[in-house]
Amino acid sequence: MSAYLILSIMVLTHVLFDFYFQTSKCVDNKKYYANLDIEKFAKAHILHAAYHSMAITVVVALWYFTDGQIPKCDGNLCIYPSIFFKIAAIVFVSHVCIDIFKEVISHKFEKYKASIFVADQMLHLFCIFWIATHFFHALPYQKSSSNIYNELVTCVVLIVAFLVLIKPTSIFISLFITSKKIGGSPGKIKITKSILASAYYADVSKIYSDTNASNLSDIGSVLGDSKIKAESVIAHLETQNLDLDSQRAFMSNDAGKWIGYIERSMIFMFFIFNQAAAIAVIMAIKTAFRFNDLKDDNDSARSEYIMIGTFLSFFITMIIAGIADFSIKSIWDGVEYKVLDFNIMSWVSKYIYGF
Repeated sequence: MSAYLILSIMVLTHVLFDFYFQTSKCVDNKKYYANLDIEKFAKAHILHAAYHSMAITVVVALWYFTDGQIPKCDGNLCIYPSIFFKIAAIVFVSHVCIDIFKEVISHKFEKYKASIFVADQMLHLFCIFWIATHFFHALPYQKSSSNIYNELVTCVVLIVAFLVLIKPTSIFISLFITSKKIGGSPGKIKITKSILASAYYADVSKIYSDTNASNLSDIGSVLGDSKIKAESVIAHLETQNLDLDSQRAFMSNDAGKWIGYIERSMIFMFFIFNQAAAIAVIMAIKTAFRFNDLKDDNDSARSEYIMIGTFLSFFITMIIAGIADFSIKSIWDGVEYKVLDFNIMSWVSKYIYGF
């Protein structure tokens, strides 16, 4: 159980430092592009990998020396400081190599950025699993009566699941949609009837608020003037490119991002607590609001964009929720408990590493 706990904590550390503690400036400097500044590129990757390496090594050291169930020097379980240096070196070198390789491949194969992103994370997780297997596979198995370990692992699993559902999932969905150019050009918004109606309503509201509110007879002329302006705008736009830059169209696009965060978190919680009806209600409410947005538009690209984004978000949430639910039940079930404990690691150690 102890080894399973350190594996889950290392995964949590990786998610935090890869997606939450990494600054946007570091992300930009790590990107591979033409006329690349090699110095900034190398420095960003080295610093990012160094932070990862230091964090995971510190977590392993703290876990090891505070776990009273582990003999501090008993044959293969005796951990010397050199082991921690080895772990730090493995994490650092593997992270630099994987990240640089990902950036180069993503630049050459832009259509597959989402798949490359997933492969990149799987390689990082494989390295973490390898470290736990190679260095800690022989740690003593704790019985399920050690509830403190069960509770700790359960908490870490839930935290990791929530964190993955927020930023990593959003990044994957964004990469998938933009790389496949779903919904039109990336970062563009198509002008539709709904958008023009909103602009017309805003114009009428502004003009009417500027007039004398007590003189209701002016409302007819106000509506007439606004209608003429709207018709002239539509006539002009028919011959123009009706795509706008999303960054220029809106002051902030955070609303959609937070809707996705909340939606995935709610679906995850309802799945864990076996509330299928509540999940259906969430999807029904979202569908109703989306239908209201699209019913006046003849924009199939936008409809496809929303449908693919919704289905992809829901599918990923269900996968993560299923994995988390299975892990938690395995932790607390005395029969299935060993399936997710380090019998798997023992098998890998015996038949792959030859220990």
